[in-house]
Amino acid sequence: MPVKENRFSIAKADIESYFDKQKSRIFSKTDLSSILEENREFWRLSKSTSLSRFTGELISSSRLLEVTLEFPKRKYVRYTWGDASMYEVAQSVSDKSHFSHYSAVLLHGLTEQLPKSIFVRMELPHDSKRSGTIDQSNIGRAFANKQRISTNFASLGGNRIYFLYGKKTGDLGVETIDSPYGKALRCTNIERTLIDIAVRPSYSGGIAEVLKAYGNARSRVSINKLVAYLKTLDYSYPYHQAIGFYLDRSGAYTGTQIGLVRDLGIAHDFYLDYNMKDTEYIKEWRLFIPRGF
Repeated sequence: MPVKENRFSIAKADIESYFDKQKSRIFSKTDLSSILEENREFWRLSKSTSLSRFTGELISSSRLLEVTLEFPKRKYVRYTWGDASMYEVAQSVSDKSHFSHYSAVLLHGLTEQLPKSIFVRMELPHDSKRSGTIDQSNIGRAFANKQRISTNFASLGGNRIYFLYGKKTGDLGVETIDSPYGKALRCTNIERTLIDIAVRPSYSGGIAEVLKAYGNARSRVSINKLVAYLKTLDYSYPYHQAIGFYLDRSGAYTGTQIGLVRDLGIAHDFYLDYNMKDTEYIKEWRLFIPRGF
């Protein structure tokens, strides 16, 4: 049963004005319940006006839209005031999450592509320990297989929203930015983004897109900061060799900048990507890459 026409019609202009003034355009059921209770008396809505009747009336006669994100183990229902970007909707899953990988590449303007996948990451609450010393055979076995891809995604408007979990870093390199895809979006900065996409090219459009992002970032990245992040992240695998190769191959960086990464040391053969069938070896970086790349 809809809210009585006279009550809601009288209050409608005030209700719409209220939502127009809010900084966020995304609301949960809890948000709408609080809004209703805080404003019920001012809007002169009766106590019998339930949350479902209130939201139903707004959806049917105003600008409120309902969006459902159904992940394999959990469903999130969100309400948007007018059209909102998928990035704004995705961020609403958790205020502790941030955009990473290909999504961060897009938000920083480092690609001309419009990715169909959105990557949102939240750090695990506990510290993860390094698995000890690696040897060459372990590296070879790990990178001979396909890179694992998360199945924790929800489909929305022909796109996929992936919700990833990463090791605890204290949100290293996470900042808040405004972009054409939404205001106040939490996102990895350019230095952390360049590291992430080298580590997980499958979440970043592939190695060709990673290389383009490195070239496009040339005037905006601090290699000193990138190296400091690498030391803090303390990866088991020598991802800095892939990063050094991208810096070098892009042709966008000076020898001094590239040398900062090389100075981290090169002790193992490494791989630019997973499951490469036909490779060539870059001796300078002790790195296997796809032949002809």
